[in-house]
Amino acid sequence: MSIARRLSNLVFAFSQAAIPALGYLGLFGQTVTSEAQTIKTPVVPADYTFAVWSVIFLLGLIYALDQMRPSRAELPLYRRIGWLTAAAFAANTVWSVVAQLGGPLVFTGLIFLVAAFGSILAAWRTFRTADAPLLARLAVGSLAGWVSVAIFANWSVVLKDFGYGDLGVETLQALVLLSAAGLLAATTIRVTRGALPYAVTIAWALIGLIVGNLQRGTET
Repeated sequence: MSIARRLSNLVFAFSQAAIPALGYLGLFGQTVTSEAQTIKTPVVPADYTFAVWSVIFLLGLIYALDQMRPSRAELPLYRRIGWLTAAAFAANTVWSVVAQLGGPLVFTGLIFLVAAFGSILAAWRTFRTADAPLLARLAVGSLAGWVSVAIFANWSVVLKDFGYGDLGVETLQALVLLSAAGLLAATTIRVTRGALPYAVTIAWALIGLIVGNLQRGTET
C-alpha cells in the first residue's frame, strides 16, 4: 500500500498543477479562475491572491517527490497523512476539470469539500507531530490555509449562482460564511499550535478579501 499511496500523491500533485496550466495555455477548456472572477461576492478575494496556487502547487509537488524517496517510504507521518493529501490533490484536479469544462458550480463546491477535509485534517496531524519534515509543513500548511478560506469563497459563488445572493441577504450571507471561515481558521491555528505556513496563508487570503471588497466598493 505504501507504493500506491506515494504514487497517488505524485500523480495528483502533478495533475492538480498541470490541468490549470493547460487551461491557461488554451489547450483544455477555460481558465480555472473564470467563474471566481466573473461572479463576485464579498467572500471572494481580490484576483491577484489566486496566484498563491502556484506556490501551493510547487510545494505540493516537492512534498510528493520527497515522500517518494525510499528513506521516507515508511515515515510514520507520511503514512498518517499520505492518503489525505492524495485525496486533496485529486479533488483539486477534478475541481479544475469541472471548472475548466464549464460544469455546474455546485459540483465544484462539493468536490472542494474533499480538498478542504483532506488538507485540513492532514495539517492537524502534521503540526502535532514534533519531527514532521519541513517540506510537509510547508506544503500541507499552505494548502490548508488557503483552502480554509477558499472553500467558503467557492460556496458563496455557488449560492449566488443559484440566485441566493440576489435576495437582499448577500451581506448577511457573507457574514455567516466569513464567520465560519474565521472559526475554522482559529480552530486550526489552535490545533496546529500556531503553524506559521498556515497562519501566513490565512493572512494572505484575509488581506485579499479586504482588498477585493475595497475594489468592488470603488467600482460601484
